[in-house]
Amino acid sequence: MSAEAAAVEEFRQVVDALAKVDGWNGPDHGIKPSFGSLKKSFQRGDKREAKAPGYNPRCAYIGCNVQGKKLVSSNSHVIAKSASIMPLADPRTAPHLKVLQPDYRDLTNPALRPVDVGQASTFIGYCRPHEDSFQTFEREKELKTTEHYMLQLMRSAAREVWKKEVYINSLEEIGQTYKGAVDGLRISSEEKDHWRKRIQSPVDDLQTEAAIQWGRLHSIHTDLYAALHSNTLPRWVIKTEYESNLKVALSGSTFLDELPAVEGAPAAPMFVMAVIPNGNKTLMLLASSSDDSLWVQSYGMAHLANPDALTQAWMGATDHWFTSPEWWNDHAPEALRRDVLDRLARP
Repeated sequence: MSAEAAAVEEFRQVVDALAKVDGWNGPDHGIKPSFGSLKKSFQRGDKREAKAPGYNPRCAYIGCNVQGKKLVSSNSHVIAKSASIMPLADPRTAPHLKVLQPDYRDLTNPALRPVDVGQASTFIGYCRPHEDSFQTFEREKELKTTEHYMLQLMRSAAREVWKKEVYINSLEEIGQTYKGAVDGLRISSEEKDHWRKRIQSPVDDLQTEAAIQWGRLHSIHTDLYAALHSNTLPRWVIKTEYESNLKVALSGSTFLDELPAVEGAPAAPMFVMAVIPNGNKTLMLLASSSDDSLWVQSYGMAHLANPDALTQAWMGATDHWFTSPEWWNDHAPEALRRDVLDRLARP
């Protein structure tokens, strides 16, 4: 069990124990930091955070200090809209073209729900000049140069950094909400202090782990920016293009959980990933930090022989993917649909 999963389990046990204490009238269990409810918070996080008092987001482009109302209003696309989202849309829904995305609102009834292509894969991202810097492949409706690949990975990394910040802020809110509910318990002040500490302990552990992950993702984002204008892809970026049986666009991050037995291997290195419908083929991109090139290369050699299987596994590991309504409803294998929906329901 990972440190994050252990902290989540500890928090659940504390809440379950609190429910038996006289006078407990705590918050709905849906805000517990289970993986499912956090995925839900990520998916709605841009709009929620934008309305939060004092929230003043900064442009996600490295080195830019533009903030607040000068940003493109929560409509920076992570996955290229014209190149990759539009081709997935069901023409039968015109003029309001839609794709499907995971629905985390009810984990007891996992499903996909439609979303307009204009809102699909968006977050509070960039100021207008930096949003325009991505138009090179939006206009061409295809990613075909090294710069295009690096720009796509930069957008994927920027969203993962932002998502981790939402996560950390959400954990703080969760801890404060539960500790506040302790005030209503009909127990002594010493016992209330005991429960507050028990609540705070797993929250601190989750925030510490999240801060470490944020640092690794920030390093990837920074390295991608530094290498943006390279003529060739750096060793810590992998690109493969193939004919896919899946009509899916995906962006996210995960851990390298299968490291070679080499001395000095880092603890749980991370990489950013993107699966992009690209013309008649599908493009898969992976990027680690520059320090972890050996590990991402090893992962690529182990898994890229079957990119569709890898994509299907990632569909259960990230909250940010989209698919064609026509393909999902009419052509996706039943075993694949069942596997993906089962993954959505897992805590």
